[in-house]
Amino acid sequence: MKKTALTRKTPMQRTGTPLKRSKLSPRSKKQAGRMERYKRMLESHRKETSKCQWCNDEHNWDQLDFHHPWGRGGEYLFQVVQLCRRCHDEIHAKPKRAFTLGWLQNPIRGQPEDPSSPRPWSELLTEKN
Repeated sequence: MKKTALTRKTPMQRTGTPLKRSKLSPRSKKQAGRMERYKRMLESHRKETSKCQWCNDEHNWDQLDFHHPWGRGGEYLFQVVQLCRRCHDEIHAKPKRAFTLGWLQNPIRGQPEDPSSPRPWSELLTEKN
Protein backbone atom coordinates (compact mmCIF):
# COMPACT_ATOMS: atom_id res chain seq x y z
CA MET A 1 0.00 0.00 0.00
CA LYS A 2 1.38 3.38 -0.97
CA LYS A 3 1.74 5.96 1.84
CA THR A 4 0.69 9.54 1.17
CA ALA A 5 1.01 12.67 3.26
CA LEU A 6 -1.99 13.55 5.38
CA THR A 7 -3.84 16.68 4.32
CA ARG A 8 -6.53 18.66 6.10
CA LYS A 9 -9.76 19.24 4.30
CA THR A 10 -10.67 22.25 6.48
CA PRO A 11 -8.18 24.88 7.72
CA MET A 12 -7.45 25.10 11.43
CA GLN A 13 -9.09 28.00 13.18
CA ARG A 14 -8.18 29.52 16.51
CA THR A 15 -11.00 29.96 18.92
CA GLY A 16 -11.31 32.57 21.62
CA THR A 17 -8.91 35.38 22.43
CA PRO A 18 -5.16 34.83 22.15
CA LEU A 19 -3.24 34.33 25.38
CA LYS A 20 -1.48 37.34 26.84
CA ARG A 21 2.11 36.46 27.53
CA SER A 22 4.62 38.57 29.35
CA LYS A 23 8.16 38.78 28.04
CA LEU A 24 10.70 36.71 29.87
CA SER A 25 13.33 38.65 31.73
CA PRO A 26 16.87 37.87 30.54
CA ARG A 27 18.02 37.86 34.19
CA SER A 28 16.32 37.32 37.48
CA LYS A 29 16.08 40.25 39.89
CA LYS A 30 18.53 38.48 42.18
CA GLN A 31 21.09 38.00 39.38
CA ALA A 32 20.61 41.59 38.15
CA GLY A 33 21.33 42.88 41.68
CA ARG A 34 24.41 40.69 41.91
CA MET A 35 25.75 41.95 38.58
CA GLU A 36 25.14 45.56 39.66
CA ARG A 37 27.19 44.97 42.85
CA TYR A 38 29.90 43.33 40.71
CA LYS A 39 30.08 46.34 38.35
CA ARG A 40 30.36 48.75 41.31
CA MET A 41 33.12 46.63 42.83
CA LEU A 42 35.11 46.64 39.56
CA GLU A 43 34.75 50.42 39.24
CA SER A 44 36.01 50.93 42.79
CA HIS A 45 39.02 48.66 42.04
CA ARG A 46 39.82 50.73 38.95
CA LYS A 47 39.71 53.97 40.94
CA GLU A 48 41.94 52.63 43.73
CA THR A 49 44.97 51.59 41.72
CA SER A 50 46.37 51.41 38.22
CA LYS A 51 49.06 48.83 39.04
CA CYS A 52 49.24 45.26 37.85
CA GLN A 53 49.27 43.06 40.95
CA TRP A 54 51.67 40.63 39.31
CA CYS A 55 54.43 42.74 37.78
CA ASN A 56 53.70 45.93 39.81
CA ASP A 57 53.99 48.14 36.70
CA GLU A 58 51.81 51.23 36.31
CA HIS A 59 49.28 51.02 33.47
CA ASN A 60 46.34 52.99 32.13
CA TRP A 61 43.04 51.61 33.42
CA ASP A 62 42.09 50.46 29.91
CA GLN A 63 45.20 48.23 29.81
CA LEU A 64 44.21 46.35 32.96
CA ASP A 65 42.07 43.23 33.19
CA PHE A 66 40.34 41.62 36.13
CA HIS A 67 41.45 38.05 36.65
CA HIS A 68 39.19 35.62 38.51
CA PRO A 69 41.57 33.03 40.04
CA TRP A 70 38.63 30.88 41.14
CA GLY A 71 36.42 31.42 38.09
CA ARG A 72 33.25 33.49 37.98
CA GLY A 73 30.77 31.12 39.57
CA GLY A 74 28.86 31.75 42.77
CA GLU A 75 30.66 33.69 45.47
CA TYR A 76 33.94 33.51 43.54
CA LEU A 77 32.70 36.23 41.17
CA PHE A 78 33.79 38.88 43.66
CA GLN A 79 37.34 37.53 44.15
CA VAL A 80 39.36 39.38 41.53
CA VAL A 81 42.97 40.35 40.93
CA GLN A 82 43.88 43.32 38.73
CA LEU A 83 46.43 42.41 36.04
CA CYS A 84 47.83 43.96 32.88
CA ARG A 85 46.96 42.20 29.63
CA ARG A 86 50.47 40.73 29.25
CA CYS A 87 50.44 39.12 32.67
CA HIS A 88 46.85 37.91 32.26
CA ASP A 89 47.74 36.26 28.96
CA GLU A 90 50.82 34.69 30.56
CA ILE A 91 48.74 33.16 33.35
CA HIS A 92 46.30 31.53 30.95
CA ALA A 93 49.03 30.48 28.51
CA LYS A 94 50.85 28.52 31.24
CA PRO A 95 48.12 27.11 33.49
CA LYS A 96 50.29 24.47 35.20
CA ARG A 97 52.72 27.09 36.41
CA ALA A 98 49.92 29.47 37.32
CA PHE A 99 48.28 26.74 39.46
CA THR A 100 51.61 26.04 41.14
CA LEU A 101 52.16 29.72 41.91
CA GLY A 102 48.59 30.28 43.09
CA TRP A 103 47.37 32.53 40.26
CA LEU A 104 44.81 29.96 39.13
CA GLN A 105 42.81 27.96 41.64
CA ASN A 106 40.42 25.04 41.49
CA PRO A 107 37.51 25.47 43.92
CA ILE A 108 36.69 21.75 43.70
CA ARG A 109 40.09 20.67 45.04
CA GLY A 110 39.81 22.38 48.40
CA GLN A 111 39.67 25.63 50.27
CA PRO A 112 40.78 28.74 48.38
CA GLU A 113 44.09 30.29 49.19
CA ASP A 114 44.35 34.04 49.50
CA PRO A 115 44.34 35.29 45.86
CA SER A 116 46.06 38.52 46.87
CA SER A 117 49.27 36.73 47.87
CA PRO A 118 50.35 34.50 44.97
CA ARG A 119 54.03 34.14 44.17
CA PRO A 120 55.59 36.82 41.95
CA TRP A 121 55.98 36.96 38.19
CA SER A 122 59.73 36.40 38.34
CA GLU A 123 59.19 32.91 39.78
CA LEU A 124 56.93 32.01 36.87
CA LEU A 125 59.53 33.14 34.37
CA THR A 126 62.39 31.28 36.05
CA GLU A 127 60.59 27.94 36.35
CA LYS A 128 61.11 25.36 33.63
CA ASN A 129 58.27 23.97 31.51
